[in-house]
Amino acid sequence: PLAYKLRMLTVPLRNLGGCISPDNSWMFLQGIETLSLRMERHCENAMAVATHLSNHEDVAWVRFPGLKDDPMYALNEKYLKGKGGSMVVFGLKADDGKKAGQLFIDSLTLISHVANVGS
Repeated sequence: PLAYKLRMLTVPLRNLGGCISPDNSWMFLQGIETLSLRMERHCENAMAVATHLSNHEDVAWVRFPGLKDDPMYALNEKYLKGKGGSMVVFGLKADDGKKAGQLFIDSLTLISHVANVGS
């Protein structure tokens, strides 16, 4: 039954962790070489986006640890060496926030709307 299958998929994963195949391990190692450079660029791009959004008239608020007025700025300096990470969160100025958000998401052409971060 389905319940048994789900249990057999989830319990070993919880107890043992992910078991990666040799081929996937090799591909993973190929990406490690450029990880520091890619993360540096992610952080620079996120800072540029956060700065732009914080100056935009249609944006109500921006949360990004790299911005000096963010509540997490001190922790960013301590733990992230001032890089701020690669995620920017913001809210739109609108009477109906949900409708404005849906319109914004549906209008994107370069960025994809996905259910999970990293998908």
